[in-house]
Amino acid sequence: MTSVCGKTWVESAPLEAGLVGSSSATLTKLQVRRLIDVRMGRVSQIESLILLHSVYQALLIPTEKRESGELILRKSSLTIRIFFVAGRVAWAHCEGYRGHLFDALTSRHGIEQEKVRDLALVCRAEKRQFGDYIVDSGVLSEPDMRLLLCEHIQQHINYFVQAEGEMESSFLPLERRFESRFIFEVGEVVETATTKKDNFMTTMNDSLNKIMGIQGTFACALVDHQSGMTLGFENIRGDFNIEVAAAGNTDVVKSKKRIMEALGIQGGIEDILITLDDQYHLIRPLRRIPNLFLYVALDKATGNLGLARHHLAEIEKGLEI
Repeated sequence: MTSVCGKTWVESAPLEAGLVGSSSATLTKLQVRRLIDVRMGRVSQIESLILLHSVYQALLIPTEKRESGELILRKSSLTIRIFFVAGRVAWAHCEGYRGHLFDALTSRHGIEQEKVRDLALVCRAEKRQFGDYIVDSGVLSEPDMRLLLCEHIQQHINYFVQAEGEMESSFLPLERRFESRFIFEVGEVVETATTKKDNFMTTMNDSLNKIMGIQGTFACALVDHQSGMTLGFENIRGDFNIEVAAAGNTDVVKSKKRIMEALGIQGGIEDILITLDDQYHLIRPLRRIPNLFLYVALDKATGNLGLARHHLAEIEKGLEI
């Protein structure tokens, strides 16, 4: 066991050796462990979108080495265990998630609960994999069973992604005998969530381009005020650092929220205006996800503040998150 950055790792000589071989022969074991730490994704949750990227990276660790074992991800009191066979996902279980595979068989495919229980008992007695046994018994077709299992694993992963808290991860290499036709590539079990990520990136870029079309706008960004992270930005002025400005103004948003809370003011912030000698800086928190805000910088001489506010409200409506 090794403790790195506040968490315990089970050492895996093949994994470390592979990373050293693929990166640099001069890497020390500590550097390799820190590299694993980064790649496994120990991050604070900003939004499910951002956290998904780190969960996906954690899933890729055993995938790249085609390892078998158990990937354990933790956030606060929530734990998910994802079982790998030769780098492919065989099963996932997230503590606290109430969705059960038996319920899906009953509700979606009309199989009586008593029959499902009987099949499960026989399956255990014969030491068969449940999905394979259901198909071989003629209860469900192979494509339907595959879809059902894949969605079930997705639901457990997505439930974990939605939870708040800092993520810790570890991988326990374990050779196990698992003979089943129902094992999945990582891309299959996170397909739904990664599609949402791609859609978000597309709509975010489109929205930022539209904001840049507002008269007088010379820079804009989408920012997370909890982390200070700039998710995307556009800028046409070389003397203006939009990332520094956007990250710095996260404190403005946090301060305003604290003041509203202290004064007992209900409701959200529509926008915050900062007026400089020759610029307007407009901060607009997103109503659907209040910890994200749009940050827009306009030239005071050429920009129209009222028109900019109107267009910004319309653009926010089209930003799919």
